[in-house]
Amino acid sequence: MDNVSKVSPIIWAVAGGKGGTGKSFFTSAMGMFLSQMGNRTILIDSDLGAANLHSFLGIKRPLYSLSDFFDKNFELEEIILETNLENLSFISGDINSFSPYSIKHFQKKKFFNHLLKLNFKYILIDLGAGSSLNTIDTFLLADKMVVVITPQITSYDNLYLFITKFLFRKIGNVLKEKQLDDSVDSIWKKRNEVNIVSFKDYIFHLKSISEDVSEAIDKALSETEINIVLNQTRTQMDIKKGISIKNAIMKYFSISAIYTGFIGYDDRLWKSIHLPFSVLNSNTSISSEIITAFNNLLSNNSLTIEKNPFKKAENSLITLTPGSRSALGIMNNQSSVNLDKFPYRVGRKSDKFLESIKNNNNLNLYDIPPYSISRSHFTISKKENRYYFEDNGSKLGTIVNGKRIGGNGNNSKIVLLRDGTNTLKFGEIRRNLIFSLKINEI
Repeated sequence: MDNVSKVSPIIWAVAGGKGGTGKSFFTSAMGMFLSQMGNRTILIDSDLGAANLHSFLGIKRPLYSLSDFFDKNFELEEIILETNLENLSFISGDINSFSPYSIKHFQKKKFFNHLLKLNFKYILIDLGAGSSLNTIDTFLLADKMVVVITPQITSYDNLYLFITKFLFRKIGNVLKEKQLDDSVDSIWKKRNEVNIVSFKDYIFHLKSISEDVSEAIDKALSETEINIVLNQTRTQMDIKKGISIKNAIMKYFSISAIYTGFIGYDDRLWKSIHLPFSVLNSNTSISSEIITAFNNLLSNNSLTIEKNPFKKAENSLITLTPGSRSALGIMNNQSSVNLDKFPYRVGRKSDKFLESIKNNNNLNLYDIPPYSISRSHFTISKKENRYYFEDNGSKLGTIVNGKRIGGNGNNSKIVLLRDGTNTLKFGEIRRNLIFSLKINEI
């Protein structure tokens, strides 16, 4: 008998919030990548309704699946299938059952117990779409949590709902362990009475119950980290969304988030989406992007966009400076801001999760009602070493060097900025929101 102590497997769970984000492709490619590095790796399709991970591995119809484990009392080791790649094994999701019912709690516990005993270095779990309780609990089991999303509003919305439900479950479990779960039920039942309309409201009221509850919640949130992969990006704006998503998650949920990487969209390659091995080993930008994301996951690093198409000012220093006390206030008391990336977007700071992602501002101004600054107000762009002020469809527009740009009416939407000092005025005169935009040669 082998007396060497068995090392627990490293579990990675990959979620998408909704279908069609590319999480199955990403999971299968990641498994291939790890196995090629000499790591014994197993891919598990935990989708019990629409399993498809086998098709990414070139397996037409798996001989065994999780339905054999749940319904026929097979051992988990007995349903493991080998792939054509060395060091890479596979367990198929349920493809045989027509039952619409999910697994029972005792079946889930049995699955988790068997999972932790598998003799592999890496276990990669491809979660089903949506945010069912079984999906959430499997996500909670993971050592590394990955979400694959696309640069679309519907995907961001589904991500927000998924994280909300995931954290609701995690905090509930933590408080239950400390026999404080009655607190969760009591607050949730009277959510309408205390005007709980967001996750932040819910956490605020929970933490106000007692110091023990507050400490338990803070600990649970501080120990949570989500890795973000942005798939099917088409533009630099799409790529930059990953940074906004990461910041929004950290702000609204008070958890750690890492922008792991992005994967571009190439119609020719995505037509062969069921052949991730060929994509992974192709001499393409997508292959490089995938490998960068994988390496960042392994090293727990955030994405660094070194080949950044945002143009930096080459021969000029552009500085935005408040010209009044009111202007200083909405710049959060910053005496000046250097504009070093173009296009450079400025707008009003939003307290809403989706709006903060959608606006994608480089600089957020802390305006208060009645608003003079729109959520996405203006852009400073650079074209052929000249700088332009562009209105982004703001409601009130801006007076630039004495001329109104944008806003309602037939005003011009763009104006060339002059070298030296430019004056920007926002909103009503009585608010005195005046800024200086200086373009200095260096």
